[in-house]
Amino acid sequence: MQFARAISVFLVAVSLALPAAAGPAFSKKEVKKLLVGNTYPLGKNNEGAMYVKPDGTMDVIWEGKTETTTYKLRSRGRICYELAIFGGAECIAFEKIDGQSFYQVFGDTKRKKQYSEIRPGKAF
Repeated sequence: MQFARAISVFLVAVSLALPAAAGPAFSKKEVKKLLVGNTYPLGKNNEGAMYVKPDGTMDVIWEGKTETTTYKLRSRGRICYELAIFGGAECIAFEKIDGQSFYQVFGDTKRKKQYSEIRPGKAF
């Protein structure tokens, strides 16, 4: 009995130490629906935004600077691009949560975002 309890306590401790499991990634089609034709906020405190155009380009504003670049929609729910104002190539990934929110994944940072934060058209 003591042994079973010790194993249970150990398993709970291990599960609490593990990082949260990743949600299912968006498909390319879902990323397209989420971003194309819309303005998506960027940064921890919305210091910028990107307007993703249907023609494969996007306009980005970051801390008052603007730049236009091309983008590619990739597998595992990612949009990839290269911007001088960000110092080179990077990708943002998206993971599903529910009908109101999703995760934005950039490097090791995962932020919970609301679908309501995305604005139709170019909003800057």
